[in-house]
Amino acid sequence: MTWVLVLAALLLAWASPVAADLSGVGSEVPVGANGTGEACRLRVITDEPARGAQRLNFYCDGWSVSSGTLFRFRVSREFTPERILTDSTFQRNYDTRLGGCGPVEATTLGDGTTAAIRQCSRLEGGWPVVVVAAVAGGRGVALETFPTNVRLLESALAVFQGKALPGGAREGSQSPAIRRAEAIVGASGKLIGIQDIGAADALWRLGRLQYRSGNYGASEATFARLLEIHERVIGVDKPGGAAILNELALTVGHPLVLGRTTFEGIGRPLPDRQSIVVTRDPSWSYDGVLVAAAAALGVPTTLANLPDGLDHEAERLRVEHELQRAGLSCRPASPSGRLRPTRSRSRPRAERR
Repeated sequence: MTWVLVLAALLLAWASPVAADLSGVGSEVPVGANGTGEACRLRVITDEPARGAQRLNFYCDGWSVSSGTLFRFRVSREFTPERILTDSTFQRNYDTRLGGCGPVEATTLGDGTTAAIRQCSRLEGGWPVVVVAAVAGGRGVALETFPTNVRLLESALAVFQGKALPGGAREGSQSPAIRRAEAIVGASGKLIGIQDIGAADALWRLGRLQYRSGNYGASEATFARLLEIHERVIGVDKPGGAAILNELALTVGHPLVLGRTTFEGIGRPLPDRQSIVVTRDPSWSYDGVLVAAAAALGVPTTLANLPDGLDHEAERLRVEHELQRAGLSCRPASPSGRLRPTRSRSRPRAERR
C-alpha cells in the first residue's frame, strides 16, 4: 500500500506543471513551436522587480536574432488592451520601428482573456508585424512580433501561470487572436516563417559588408538574391523592396572583375558594364573587355558595372588605381587602344638606386 501511495505521488508531481523560473536576466524556457513549426524559447532580457516590469525576447530556429519582444508590466485599472496599443510607452516605442499600421482590432486569447491586435509593417525590410496587448490580473502584456509567433503569447502566459503549454495547432482549437494573426500571409499565400526572415536579414548584412570591403560583384549577387527572396515571400512592389533596389543600384557603378573561366561561362560582356578579365594566358583577349594578367595578389573579386552616362575616363583612372593597389598596372594593348592591365614591374622603394 505504501508503494502505491509513493508511486501515485510521483506520478502526480510529474504530471503537474511547474512554474518556469523567469525571474532573472538570462533565464529562459522553451515555449513550443510557432505557426510555421519553428521551435522557440523565451528569454528574460531585463527584469525590474521593483516596477513589476520585464522584457523578454523570443528566439526561434532559423534566426539567431530575436524574432519578437514581450513586455510585462503593472497597469492601473483603467488601462485596456486598446489603450496599450494606441496611447502608451509601448506604442511610442513601436512607432519608431513600424509603419503602415492598421486599425486596432478587438480579439480574445485561448483562455478567454480580452486582447487587441494591430497589423503593421517593419520600416526596415517591410516585413509584416503584429502588435498584441492584453490585460489580466492587474498585469499588462504587450507583444511585438511576426504573425507566425502570435501563438507563442498564449504559451508564454501559460508558462507565467505555471500551466501546461497549449497543445497542438489544430485549426478548430486556435484562438481568434491566432487565427487573425496567421491570416497575414506572404505572396505565396503561406505564413512567413522566421527562417525566411532570418535568411533575408543575413543577406542584407552580408551585402553591406561586401560592398564596404570593395567586393562589389559579390555584393550585387547578394542583394539580387535578397530581392528574389523579398519578392517571392512578401511580393513585388511591397515596402522594403525599394531599399534593396537602392543597395543593388549602388553596386552597379563599378567595373566587373572576374576570372577568365567565369567570363567564358557567361559567354559575353554584360550589357552596359566595363568588364576586366583576369587570366594567366598572355595571349587571351576579347573585344569590349579589359584583360589583366593573373596575380597572386588579390584584385577585388567582382566589382559591378558601368551605367551609361558616367564619366568613363574618370572611371578608367579609378580602375587603374584599384589595379595598381593590387600589384597590376594598365597599358594600351592593341591597335584599338584597349587598356591591358599587366603585373607592375616596379621595384620596392628600398631596392631603387
